[in-house]
Amino acid sequence: MSFKSIDTAVKGFMASNPIGWILAAITAVVMIVKGIIDLVKSLNPSYDDLKEKAKECKDAWEETKNELDEVKNKIKEVQEAIDELNSRDKLSIVDQADLEKLEQQLAILQQGFYEFNIIERGKPRHIQSVHISERVVQRCLCDYSLVPILKRSFIYDNGACIKLRGIDFALNRMNRHLEKYYRHYGSEGYALVFDFSKYFNSIDHVALLKILREKITDDRLYAIVKQLVDDFGENGLGLGSQISQSCALALPNKMDHYIKEQLGIKYYCRYMDDGCLIHHSKEHLQYCLKKITEICTELGIKLNTKKTQIVKLSRGINFLKTHFILTKTGKIVRKPYRKNITLMRRKLKTFKRWVDEGKMTFEDVATSWCSWRGHQLKFNSYWARRRIHDLYVRLFYWS
Repeated sequence: MSFKSIDTAVKGFMASNPIGWILAAITAVVMIVKGIIDLVKSLNPSYDDLKEKAKECKDAWEETKNELDEVKNKIKEVQEAIDELNSRDKLSIVDQADLEKLEQQLAILQQGFYEFNIIERGKPRHIQSVHISERVVQRCLCDYSLVPILKRSFIYDNGACIKLRGIDFALNRMNRHLEKYYRHYGSEGYALVFDFSKYFNSIDHVALLKILREKITDDRLYAIVKQLVDDFGENGLGLGSQISQSCALALPNKMDHYIKEQLGIKYYCRYMDDGCLIHHSKEHLQYCLKKITEICTELGIKLNTKKTQIVKLSRGINFLKTHFILTKTGKIVRKPYRKNITLMRRKLKTFKRWVDEGKMTFEDVATSWCSWRGHQLKFNSYWARRRIHDLYVRLFYWS
């Protein structure tokens, strides 16, 4: 019975008599209560329905559990097969191509150094370079372990193979020392310039490893460094390896501290195997040379007697292929070596011949010329640069 029929019946009863209206109201209430009961029954399933649903869920779980057990059994079988192969071949399962690459890499590393000779500024130099794979190892070792450990004990004026320190740093420090010296003592004074003879080829491994052992506390790191040093033989370090540069900095560090702290030389700087001391007393510099010779002998370093000398500041100082002149007014003049100017003149003529023969391109010549000119801009050499520039223009633009 719908609500519309109920409404029509109620209106009919109300029109006829009050009793009909009451009966209609009771009938409506009964129908509403019945509808509510039916709604509650539909929302609340019976116990049997719930029991049936629970059984279906249990059956689904049992089926899933069986599938998981099958997957676990397959994984166990595969693991047992891998363990059996590893125990039999003593190898992990790798691709055959990877094995071949490892064998090729091992063969390359077992070849040792790439050794060759070059002529640098008229001097023959023997180069011992390593393969790129070992070069990566040395780079990581030096940049992240060895150099940070050793650099803490270096003096500030020890510049070479360290970030933000190089030839420009050393030349600028020499300028700064001359400026400070002039403020205190004027333009009169002396300079002790020294140079190590065949430094890299004569480095004593015993003295070097003793210094490294004092600085490196980790046994594993020291073992790696010692192995790389011993690969060069009983004495000497090869040019072309970063480990050689870092170790060569550390060996004379004792001498640097002695010069600064014991001999009291304020104006001192060193770049690898070249060094310079500035003082107003010639006798004190002679005493310093004696002490430096003793320390070098202790470290296994030999001084170059031809280049090690005491000179007047008025004559100029030769340091790192640069001639420093301290004038009476305090001006510092930097002059390049005359040999460098002559060498560049000869190189340009040789480049011209190679370009004509097709052995070299003009772009390569321009690159070399720009590099040389950029370096010469650091010196007071306007007229020398002008003459070389005129030669460059005559050879490659006017001819």
